[in-house]
Amino acid sequence: MKTPTNAKECIDIVINEILNTKKHEEEDIALLLPLVQEIKNEVLPSLTKIHNDNTQALNETAVNEHMRALDAGWRIGERYSDIRVLKHGAKMHQIPSNNITKEYYTTINCTSNDYANDVKNKSFIIAEDDIIFVPRNNNNNNNNNNDMTNMKHKVNFGPNDCIVMCPWGGSKRKQYWPHIHYYTNALGINVFAFNMPMIASSKKREEYVLNLYDVLQNYKLRNHCNNIYIHNFSMNGAWLTARLALVDSIIFNNNSNNNNNDYQSLIHIIRSIVNDSCPAFRGRNQNTNNEQKELHYAEVLRGSSAAYMPSIVGKVQYNRPILAELFMAGAVVNMTLECMEGRQHPNDIDDQSINDILYYEFPKQYHHVPQLFLYSDGDMLIRPNFVEAFVNHITKSYGVKTYKHFFNKSPHCMHFRRFPEEYGNTLDQFYGANVESSSISSSKNMHTKNYSKL
Repeated sequence: MKTPTNAKECIDIVINEILNTKKHEEEDIALLLPLVQEIKNEVLPSLTKIHNDNTQALNETAVNEHMRALDAGWRIGERYSDIRVLKHGAKMHQIPSNNITKEYYTTINCTSNDYANDVKNKSFIIAEDDIIFVPRNNNNNNNNNNDMTNMKHKVNFGPNDCIVMCPWGGSKRKQYWPHIHYYTNALGINVFAFNMPMIASSKKREEYVLNLYDVLQNYKLRNHCNNIYIHNFSMNGAWLTARLALVDSIIFNNNSNNNNNDYQSLIHIIRSIVNDSCPAFRGRNQNTNNEQKELHYAEVLRGSSAAYMPSIVGKVQYNRPILAELFMAGAVVNMTLECMEGRQHPNDIDDQSINDILYYEFPKQYHHVPQLFLYSDGDMLIRPNFVEAFVNHITKSYGVKTYKHFFNKSPHCMHFRRFPEEYGNTLDQFYGANVESSSISSSKNMHTKNYSKL
């Protein structure tokens, strides 16, 4: 086999292997073949033309971007079995016991906005994908906040209440450390934070979600925590919350069927949700026939490339058409290989379980949980109209109590960095209006819907 020297040759070799094997004649695989053929007939010639026309001008940086786009798409192509793998893992999962003494997270004290300063004396390495627990600063009470804003509302968080912070994909802890500092020092509440890696195998992502779920359940049981508040950033955060809801519903219903009366749902104690730069609501996918599905798959994959583009090109940039095509090509080709080798099913990419929970099932069942939306016209990834469409949807359809705050020209997930006082005041007002009333819902005995059948 010829050793590939660029992205075009990589795809070309794999596509020829796919089209030359009899496996592709199987009915399931046939659903992906038109996309593979499109890549061969359209994407590869375009890439060849770019290389031929720019032999001198195409510098090493551009060539490396092509390979990074292909590689990112290739790794994403494996993970479309995420939800099926997660459902299976949740069904097999044993619920955490309240006598567990080992803590599967790292505790860090937050004394400033500077993450490097707060961890400089640590004798061990704290990985970006570690679950961290940041205890509230007892030295700062809710009435003494001279860091960023003068609070207009006193927030009566309990000593064991906690924020579950779900950051945006690809972010570093130093980037959301100021948010943690605000919560632990200004608002006086504990914080759990976990950043779901954007690129990881389906099995690894299942392990991450189940581990986070166990940590939160164990904390709830050991500390008699009755109030959890969610703070999502971008779709990476929103989907992590939806994954926790999916796992909770499967585990909760499995144990309810086994008459385990000691077990309590984690999702039942969510008291509010803050959505920073999310969600991107477009309604349900109504594609029914294969041709529509093929177009939808290509659209989904090209659209997904925008979220990964900054890491591919090394700067905040979302729209690079040829790189988006390469990303899509890498994802489609690897998805096809995964399906041919029995590790994935073509319909995995069309599994809408997480979106159904996020956009429909959760706000319908937990319509009493207020939600705050922080968004901006400077966000080039998730546009304001997508956020406003979701706010209108859950308000009119389910009666959810919604709040929204619009920031002027601040980029994706950068509202706090650009407008710290405005952001802090908005959080103060939201929690001040909703925290005291949240304890009322803690006594409600609600049945958890089983999302595992979605």
